[in-house]
Amino acid sequence: MSSVSQEIIKDLARQVLQQGAIIDALCDILVDKNVITEEELNGVIDDYILDQEKYIEEIKEQQKSEIDLGALHFGPIGEC
Repeated sequence: MSSVSQEIIKDLARQVLQQGAIIDALCDILVDKNVITEEELNGVIDDYILDQEKYIEEIKEQQKSEIDLGALHFGPIGEC
């Protein structure tokens, strides 16, 4: 893996950690201020995860149904 790729991965990992910390803090604030209960919050999070998993599966199915004609060769064998 090139050094550029490694730097990109490090940067993405750092961003994911920062977002996780921010989300965790915001969730704590929402629960502490009684805006939402922890159970309700967990339900919302679980629903979101299920929706994202369904969306990913839809994309996978859509990709399977698409045919890549660029990989096909037409004409007699050996005369490509």
